[in-house]
Amino acid sequence: MTADDLIWLARLSFRNPGQAVRQLQALALPVSARWMALVISVVLSTVLMVVTIRIRPETVMPVLGEVANQPFAYAMLQLSFVAISAWLLTGMARAVGGRGDFGDVILVIAWIEFLLLIAQLLQLILLIVSPLLASLFGLASMIMITWVSVQLLRAVFGIANPLIVIMGLVAAFLLTAFLLSIIAAAFGLIPELPAEVSS
Repeated sequence: MTADDLIWLARLSFRNPGQAVRQLQALALPVSARWMALVISVVLSTVLMVVTIRIRPETVMPVLGEVANQPFAYAMLQLSFVAISAWLLTGMARAVGGRGDFGDVILVIAWIEFLLLIAQLLQLILLIVSPLLASLFGLASMIMITWVSVQLLRAVFGIANPLIVIMGLVAAFLLTAFLLSIIAAAFGLIPELPAEVSS
C-alpha cells in the first residue's frame, strides 16, 4: 500500500468503519504479515514513547518512566497485552454469536495500533511546540480512536450492539492487565512506591 492508500483508509475508518474492515480483509494478507504489522506498530510506538520521555520527561506518567531504560521489555509486554486481549476478545465474540476470526482481529488491531501510532507522532510534534496543545490533542485523539476502535471491532465481529463490544473490551483489558501486571513487576516496569508512601 502507498502512503495515499494509508491516508485514504485512515479517513475511511472514521467515515465508514465497516467498509474499512472489508478493505483490510480484501488485502488477503497472510497471517505472518498481519503479525508483522502488529509487531512493527508496537516497536515504533515504543520508540516514540522513549523519544517523548527523553524530550519531555515531566509530561510522562511515572509508571511509564522505566520505558526508556527497558524499551525491549516494554515492547514485549505491550505486544503480549495486545495479543492476549485479541485472543480473549475473539473468544468472547464467538460466545455471544459473533463471527470472530482471530487472524482478522489481529489485522484490525494492527490497524488500530497504526492509527494510535500516527496520533502519538502528531502529539510528539505538538509536545515540542506546546505541552498544553499536546495534552488537548492527546485527549481528543484518544476519544476518537476509542470510538473508531469499537466500530472497527463491531464490524469484524459482526456484532450490532456497541455496548457488547465495549463490555468485551473492558473485560479483556482488565483480565489481561491483571495477568501481565505480575510480569511487568518482574521486569521492573512498575516502579516501587517510595518508603513514605508505602508506609
